[in-house]
Amino acid sequence: SYQPERHHARAIRLSVLGAAQRNPDLAIAINDINKKFLATIADAALVAQQKGWVRTDLDPMAIAYWLHGQIIGRTVAEMDPGHLDMTQWNIISTEAVTGLLLAPEK
Repeated sequence: SYQPERHHARAIRLSVLGAAQRNPDLAIAINDINKKFLATIADAALVAQQKGWVRTDLDPMAIAYWLHGQIIGRTVAEMDPGHLDMTQWNIISTEAVTGLLLAPEK
Protein backbone atom coordinates (compact mmCIF):
# COMPACT_ATOMS: atom_id res chain seq x y z
CA SER A 1 0.00 0.00 0.00
CA TYR A 2 2.87 2.42 0.66
CA GLN A 3 4.64 1.82 -2.63
CA PRO A 4 5.22 4.94 -4.75
CA GLU A 5 3.77 3.08 -7.75
CA ARG A 6 0.41 3.06 -5.93
CA HIS A 7 0.28 6.87 -5.77
CA HIS A 8 -1.78 7.19 -8.96
CA ALA A 9 -4.40 4.72 -7.69
CA ARG A 10 -4.59 6.51 -4.33
CA ALA A 11 -4.94 9.89 -6.06
CA ILE A 12 -7.77 8.63 -8.27
CA ARG A 13 -9.53 7.11 -5.26
CA LEU A 14 -9.25 10.40 -3.38
CA SER A 15 -10.55 12.35 -6.38
CA VAL A 16 -13.56 10.06 -6.68
CA LEU A 17 -14.25 10.34 -2.95
CA GLY A 18 -14.14 14.13 -3.27
CA ALA A 19 -16.57 14.08 -6.18
CA ALA A 20 -18.90 11.79 -4.22
CA GLN A 21 -19.24 14.46 -1.54
CA ARG A 22 -21.22 16.56 -4.04
CA ASN A 23 -22.94 13.80 -5.98
CA PRO A 24 -25.43 11.65 -4.02
CA ASP A 25 -25.68 9.00 -6.74
CA LEU A 26 -21.91 8.63 -6.89
CA ALA A 27 -21.78 8.52 -3.08
CA ILE A 28 -24.21 5.59 -3.06
CA ALA A 29 -22.16 3.74 -5.68
CA ILE A 30 -18.89 4.39 -3.83
CA ASN A 31 -20.42 3.35 -0.51
CA ASP A 32 -21.59 0.08 -2.05
CA ILE A 33 -18.08 -0.62 -3.35
CA ASN A 34 -16.47 0.43 -0.06
CA LYS A 35 -18.81 -1.75 1.98
CA LYS A 36 -17.75 -4.83 0.02
CA PHE A 37 -14.04 -3.93 0.04
CA LEU A 38 -13.97 -2.92 3.69
CA ALA A 39 -15.90 -6.04 4.71
CA THR A 40 -12.98 -8.13 3.42
CA ILE A 41 -10.58 -6.06 5.54
CA ALA A 42 -12.88 -6.39 8.55
CA ASP A 43 -13.05 -10.16 8.01
CA ALA A 44 -9.25 -10.31 7.96
CA ALA A 45 -9.12 -8.22 11.14
CA LEU A 46 -11.59 -10.59 12.81
CA VAL A 47 -9.47 -13.61 11.86
CA ALA A 48 -6.38 -11.82 13.22
CA GLN A 49 -8.28 -11.11 16.44
CA GLN A 50 -9.33 -14.74 16.74
CA LYS A 51 -5.70 -15.81 16.34
CA GLY A 52 -4.61 -13.35 19.03
CA TRP A 53 -2.60 -11.17 16.65
CA VAL A 54 -4.79 -8.06 16.89
CA ARG A 55 -6.48 -6.48 19.88
CA THR A 56 -9.95 -7.86 20.48
CA ASP A 57 -11.34 -4.69 22.06
CA LEU A 58 -11.48 -2.95 18.66
CA ASP A 59 -14.37 -3.29 16.25
CA PRO A 60 -13.15 -5.05 13.07
CA MET A 61 -15.19 -2.79 10.76
CA ALA A 62 -13.85 0.33 12.49
CA ILE A 63 -10.35 -1.08 12.01
CA ALA A 64 -11.07 -1.49 8.28
CA TYR A 65 -12.33 2.06 7.84
CA TRP A 66 -9.44 3.52 9.84
CA LEU A 67 -6.83 1.56 7.89
CA HIS A 68 -8.41 2.68 4.61
CA GLY A 69 -8.26 6.28 5.80
CA GLN A 70 -4.64 5.85 6.81
CA ILE A 71 -3.67 4.81 3.30
CA ILE A 72 -5.84 7.43 1.57
CA GLY A 73 -4.36 10.09 3.87
CA ARG A 74 -0.94 9.44 2.38
CA THR A 75 -2.01 11.33 -0.75
CA VAL A 76 -1.81 14.63 1.16
CA ALA A 77 1.97 14.23 1.47
CA GLU A 78 2.26 12.82 -2.06
CA MET A 79 0.63 15.94 -3.53
CA ASP A 80 3.72 17.95 -2.52
CA PRO A 81 6.62 15.80 -3.78
CA GLY A 82 9.97 16.43 -2.16
CA HIS A 83 8.55 18.27 0.84
CA LEU A 84 8.44 15.20 3.07
CA ASP A 85 10.65 12.14 3.24
CA MET A 86 8.05 9.48 2.49
CA THR A 87 10.23 6.85 4.13
CA GLN A 88 9.63 8.71 7.38
CA TRP A 89 5.88 8.76 6.68
CA ASN A 90 6.04 4.99 6.19
CA ILE A 91 7.84 4.54 9.50
CA ILE A 92 5.33 6.65 11.42
CA SER A 93 2.34 5.05 9.71
CA THR A 94 3.63 1.54 10.37
CA GLU A 95 4.31 2.41 14.01
CA ALA A 96 0.80 3.87 14.36
CA VAL A 97 -0.89 0.87 12.76
CA THR A 98 1.07 -1.77 14.65
CA GLY A 99 1.09 0.18 17.91
CA LEU A 100 -2.67 0.55 17.86
CA LEU A 101 -3.71 -2.84 16.56
CA LEU A 102 -1.24 -5.48 17.72
CA ALA A 103 -2.28 -7.55 20.70
CA PRO A 104 0.15 -7.37 23.59
CA GLU A 105 2.45 -10.34 23.99
CA LYS A 106 1.50 -12.70 26.76
